[in-house]
Amino acid sequence: MEGNVVERKLLLYPDLKSLAVETLQYVDRTNKLLALHGHRNRAEQLQIIHSDESLAVLRHSLSPYYMLRNPPTQAASRSLSEIEVMSNLTQLFAGCIEQYRPLQFYNFIETLGCLLLEKPTSLRKGPIFTTVDRQGSRVKYPDADHIEPALNNMHRFILSRKDSLPDVATAVVVSTALLNCHPLVDGNGRAARILLNFLLLRSPQNYLYFYDAYSAAQGGYQIRIRMAETLGDWDELMGFYCFLIGRMCGG
Repeated sequence: MEGNVVERKLLLYPDLKSLAVETLQYVDRTNKLLALHGHRNRAEQLQIIHSDESLAVLRHSLSPYYMLRNPPTQAASRSLSEIEVMSNLTQLFAGCIEQYRPLQFYNFIETLGCLLLEKPTSLRKGPIFTTVDRQGSRVKYPDADHIEPALNNMHRFILSRKDSLPDVATAVVVSTALLNCHPLVDGNGRAARILLNFLLLRSPQNYLYFYDAYSAAQGGYQIRIRMAETLGDWDELMGFYCFLIGRMCGG
């Protein structure tokens, strides 16, 4: 920590075999549900997100404190724009999971950024921070020279797990790793959700609306992802996604 700047360290990948037995069983059940390619349509998913009281379990005991510092914001068309971007990247992503080609994976991430931002973009070259909070603190993401090694680790991890797809554990770890290294100047959250859907073998036709669902959790997602990053506690984040996917897929 340097003054009011908290430096985020690069993600340490978990040993997935060390997850709690209950978590591994939950992940396995959810993977089987995903393999059926079942899904609810957009209207059904949003109805669940906005009216299903069972989603209250996605909140965290710290949610009230989180919401005080982070008032809810919502971009109504965010998920629809993610689907449009995904539809243009299916072939490029398929090439990325065939074999280890670092430049091809960099190109996938850069193209993802270009489509999200609707302008030419590349992997970031300089420092990037969160906005300053009410106490004057902000978080600095890992330096730009760590981005390519971080993407290499992501790519290798995906390839080591590709025969297990669709797999919640793989998707959660990789999307968390992308958010951790923040390779784009903007649009990293959207990129992570699109990557999540790719690794869950979804398509534009059965896309899962994670952006809309995160708001229902009232900070439960953000708190759990920080627990995974900083404490190495992945069980709660895995359980969060398994429950959410089960509700959104009709399980």
